[in-house]
Amino acid sequence: MEKININMVKENNVVKFINGDKTFFDGIVKKVDKNCMGIVINVNQSTYREFKKSQIIQLIFMYDNEAMKCSSIVIGSKIGENEQFIIIDIPKIIIKIERREYERIDIVMGVEYSQLPEGVEYEKLSSIDPIYFRYYKKTYTVDISAGGVNIVNSINDKDIKFVLIALSINDNNITTLCSRIRSEPMDDIRYKKVAYKFVDIDTHHRQLILDYVNTKLKE
Repeated sequence: MEKININMVKENNVVKFINGDKTFFDGIVKKVDKNCMGIVINVNQSTYREFKKSQIIQLIFMYDNEAMKCSSIVIGSKIGENEQFIIIDIPKIIIKIERREYERIDIVMGVEYSQLPEGVEYEKLSSIDPIYFRYYKKTYTVDISAGGVNIVNSINDKDIKFVLIALSINDNNITTLCSRIRSEPMDDIRYKKVAYKFVDIDTHHRQLILDYVNTKLKE
């Protein structure tokens, strides 16, 4: 199993420990090293369970839009009056869970997309060669949120990481830089659904999409 990226774990990050009965309790990261990390646990939590040395544990690390369920081994433990301090080895990822920041609606609307060259990590629309704004393909959405969009692609399209996506919301033209999250087959084997998140989008345009989604949810 892949180990967690320790550069993403910061001092005072909150982690959630998973009990055998599926209840949770919290810990706070106090030390991160290349081979281990130290976590303090308040023992007064109603769902708290004491950890023993050499015990295999499960815990969840949470980031902006993602949570990671991990396993680890307790390599050291000390209990005080109100706290337990444990040292664990670097956790291994069991599963990554996407956390939705924005409400999403199922909707079909026309959009255009332009695939960008592989091997480049794009961060800004301004860094993209203008030629790629000329070669759009037409398609349509499956769903949309202020955080990203799910569109239909030809099965023959490569799963390119970065694309430009152009759409219109209430007569406002929106162009975004997006990165691929996943692709899924469709009933029509000629096509696939590809989910993208917005990497660079104008703040006003994101708000337009958010307002549009919220309006549709109320209808």
